[in-house]
Amino acid sequence: ATVLADSSGNGRTGTFAAAANRPAYNTSEFPSRMIQTASCTFDGGTGAQNDSSNIGSDATWDAIIGNAAGSTQKMTFSAWIRPLSDGHNNFGRILDFGLQDVALFVSGESSGAVYLNYSARFTGAIGTWNTTSRAIILDQWTHVAVTFDATSASNNPDIYINGVLVSVTESATPSGNYDGITGTSCHIGNNSSTNRTFDGQLADIAVWNSTLTNEDIAAIYNASKLEENYGP
Repeated sequence: ATVLADSSGNGRTGTFAAAANRPAYNTSEFPSRMIQTASCTFDGGTGAQNDSSNIGSDATWDAIIGNAAGSTQKMTFSAWIRPLSDGHNNFGRILDFGLQDVALFVSGESSGAVYLNYSARFTGAIGTWNTTSRAIILDQWTHVAVTFDATSASNNPDIYINGVLVSVTESATPSGNYDGITGTSCHIGNNSSTNRTFDGQLADIAVWNSTLTNEDIAAIYNASKLEENYGP
């Protein structure tokens, strides 16, 4: 395929700068047959480390989750991830909007696990948060979700691992007003500079311009469960 398909109906398909930047289509690794039966493998561990899917311009996403007129300045991100390491330059991207105007990424690999991180840029200082523990186990599928209300720098994101709200640590404190998506193009599996490539598989990535509830996030995760997970 020459694009990453968007099943939302909104036409946010992903494109590639060149054939060499296209992640490999993988039918042997996927989170659950109830979700999808394939994934994309990004090369952030070895080789060229340049896989990336461009999902649109900064202006496009500024109108959705940025601070352009009409934007809610609220957002939810959801993804199934299977990292093999913390990725290219130790900050492998799941999503990156406008060169870390808003970003979701892994880091801090140790003892077979990594942190999940979220960042949002404000006019005074960027805010960065991470799971308090290394909540993502390498080489296994994990559902991650983040909700954030960017209307105030005093707000913190909610981070969910496999449908459960987890403890979050603020590693950099934001100040000023939310700056929106203004830097450059927006990407899955990398940033626009192609130096933060994700290492491993990504599947079923979704973005909302609202903050989903705990029940919403749990329902998204529970949709992955097979019949045998529920018992008789």
